[in-house]
Amino acid sequence: MQENKAQYPHLRMFAELDLIAQPLDHPVFGMSQTSRQFAYRHLLISGWQEQSDRSWAPTLDREKTTEVMRRQLGQHWTRVANLTPAETLLVAIALPRVVATDTALDDNAFKAAMADSDYMVAWCWDQFKAPAGKAEQQGDPYAWLKPEVPLEEPRAIIQKYIKHPNASAILHAHAFVRTIIFAMFFQARRLGVLPPAEMRWMRFFDRDMWYALQTIGRQAGFPEAPGILSHFLYECKAGVSLAEPQLDKAVNGLELAMSAYKYSEADKKRYEALQQERYAAAQGAALDEGVA
Repeated sequence: MQENKAQYPHLRMFAELDLIAQPLDHPVFGMSQTSRQFAYRHLLISGWQEQSDRSWAPTLDREKTTEVMRRQLGQHWTRVANLTPAETLLVAIALPRVVATDTALDDNAFKAAMADSDYMVAWCWDQFKAPAGKAEQQGDPYAWLKPEVPLEEPRAIIQKYIKHPNASAILHAHAFVRTIIFAMFFQARRLGVLPPAEMRWMRFFDRDMWYALQTIGRQAGFPEAPGILSHFLYECKAGVSLAEPQLDKAVNGLELAMSAYKYSEADKKRYEALQQERYAAAQGAALDEGVA
């Protein structure tokens, strides 16, 4: 493995991590959530109905679920400086390839655009370096997975290509940053595979964006990202950007997925205990804030 680190940059990261030792629901290293885990995590169940076989059927709080999906969708596109670090890096990787799909480009311009994208893929990996010695490992041992990434270089790449007609077409067709990122990756993949595996650092750097990235091209989204997918598909069908969130399909999908489970009395009690725990924590935080 040590010999291959230079050729395969992901090994520099994953050789430093013992993922097998981590629980499956770890907030950083855990697997994607199931629809049931997602509903429990965000307390999206408003009630329960007992069934004839003594199981329980949850009632989804559609209003609260819509709020959660709206947060997934993120912000409207305004300007490059307002992108989050994770969004900035993904746009800097995909945008040059979007421009490279322009059949009017000459060979040199095409190769330069592809080279910029490849450079950004490698550059991103270089931002994640494990501490060299024990002296540097004080505090959070995994802080290096969420570094303060300097954004001057990726922003320069974006500014280089953002006014190209291919980029303008996407910006005019989609209203939100994350639906624009979806569209950019769809367009970029016309030139070949640009898999999420090339950006595996995102899994630890920004979990929400990692599962958004993983959802691109899928018929059904991960529970962490269906809000983006729903709005993106609405925009694609409409052929224009939609400023108002279109999230009903995402809410319907979560409701349907949750109905595939059979919930026992223990499942119901676990949810209710989680509700009480969250409520007590919120009350305690409010009291602490009042004292301060």
